[in-house]
Amino acid sequence: MNIEMEEITTDNLARMANAQPRCLADLFFNGEVDPITATFGAEILGNSCEDTSIVIHGCRNLLNHEKAYVREGALLGLAGHIGDKRAQALVKRLSEEDESKILRDFAEEILEGV
Repeated sequence: MNIEMEEITTDNLARMANAQPRCLADLFFNGEVDPITATFGAEILGNSCEDTSIVIHGCRNLLNHEKAYVREGALLGLAGHIGDKRAQALVKRLSEEDESKILRDFAEEILEGV
């Protein structure tokens, strides 16, 4: 399956996450999707993909996004992989450094599940 930019919508993210999770993660990593799509996509990728390395690859840069809702989507994507030390480190960093107290608190809640 070839993913073209006009195909990337919130409606087909689940299909893409199941069929080509690495390709989808690359799009998030490279900043090639709009913020809303990245937000929903990171959560869907985290829920659909069992390969934690792919999820981390897709979510890592989103944790630095200027929009808090995108960072929240990345947290939701990582939440299902929080048993992995790499995911824990990313979430811990956000819990300590994010400008949003709401997101810092949310990251701490995710870490409580470890």
